[in-house]
Amino acid sequence: MKAADADDAALLLFLVGTGCREQEAAHAEYTDFDFAHRIFTVQKKDQWGFLPKSYEARDITLGAELVELFKERKKHATSTLLFPNTTGQPDGHLLRIVKGVAFRAGLNCTKCIMGKARLSCKDNPVCKAHFTHRLRKTFATRRHHAGTPLRDLQGMLGHESLQTTQDYLAESDRKDARLREAADKASF
Repeated sequence: MKAADADDAALLLFLVGTGCREQEAAHAEYTDFDFAHRIFTVQKKDQWGFLPKSYEARDITLGAELVELFKERKKHATSTLLFPNTTGQPDGHLLRIVKGVAFRAGLNCTKCIMGKARLSCKDNPVCKAHFTHRLRKTFATRRHHAGTPLRDLQGMLGHESLQTTQDYLAESDRKDARLREAADKASF
């Protein structure tokens, strides 16, 4: 986050805090927030020609800090979009922003070679290790480890299959105090 400006940080926090896909974030608008109930709704946007995957709207429960961040940003917004490009359209290059922040933070693996120009991630923001979908998986794992039931998580992610949701989740550290607490609660 130290390598991110305010707009970049807002994007990263939004992706990790909502689990939205890249195009869902690109088309996200302030009207998608229910600030009072801390809900963000992913839904079709006729004006932008956007349909969510599976064509279904879904609600995502938000953390208080994320809600406050976007309430504040809304006060100064010049667009209905959370992340507009310079012409006021949905920004189709959010992945570039994520890769740029990772590069500035020194997080590239330095082994990737990308594109026709043969750009190295040692010197360019092109590392294959950084992509927006990884932040979606981080959202899922963090929410699940914090106690969000798997079926609720499935709905927030918009997955048809519970198995797909499970595939997103990373294992917990076996020394995590929450696992010991769960073991105590489940004991006879």
